[in-house]
Amino acid sequence: MIKQLFPLFSAIIVALFVGTLFVSGRSKRGQRYTTFGIFASLAQDWFPKFGAQDTRHNFFKDIYSFYVVVGGRDGAVDKRIVDVFYGQRPIDQVTEISYHLPNGSTLPFPRPQRKFVGESGPSLRYQRTDRGTVFCFLEPARSEGFRRQEDSIILAYITEPRVLTGEPILKSHWRALLSYCECSSADGDPQMSDHIRVAWLIFTRPLIVEGKVQERRIVTTAKWILKWVVTVGMSGFLLALIMALQHKSACQ
Repeated sequence: MIKQLFPLFSAIIVALFVGTLFVSGRSKRGQRYTTFGIFASLAQDWFPKFGAQDTRHNFFKDIYSFYVVVGGRDGAVDKRIVDVFYGQRPIDQVTEISYHLPNGSTLPFPRPQRKFVGESGPSLRYQRTDRGTVFCFLEPARSEGFRRQEDSIILAYITEPRVLTGEPILKSHWRALLSYCECSSADGDPQMSDHIRVAWLIFTRPLIVEGKVQERRIVTTAKWILKWVVTVGMSGFLLALIMALQHKSACQ
């Protein structure tokens, strides 16, 4: 009887063990989801508080307006997204020529048409993945006639969202947002520290250009330096080897 029940007991033990591993893994992902939700609720208070402590924010808030939207700026319906951004504004009014065909005419007729030129402010986007990790994207201000080469900077890839529930990392993201705003806005007035911070981010972080993630420039530069060192080193080694062989032949 015991021998007959042994395979059944073994199967139950294995099933319980596998189930425990599955629940444990799922629970860890669920904890990340929950932690991201906590961050989302804190972000609505913390980022305005950071702004209140920064005089530059008051200037940009007045010309753009400022928002922290849990669920994303497109309707606040996606719980995986938290957007921290400056809004849109008109920066100019221009007159353009459009062509239309009057009734009974076969030739296009030019007609002046006025339109506003708009500018969208910079933004921080925190986007949770299905695994519970978080991407932080930094997007520049852009207008119809003035935009940076990069679409956005991948500011951070966060494996444990709990770090987002502390102020230090969010303050660093805030400083990056303000410096990027100064460097990309039509009314920006960047200081040397802003130029250095943005240049460092562009050099060390992955960029998204025309919808494609680019290799970090620091990695590209390191590869080039390594290739140069290896090439020069190998050339020197071969030259020394040839000279040694020539010297040996002369001695003989």
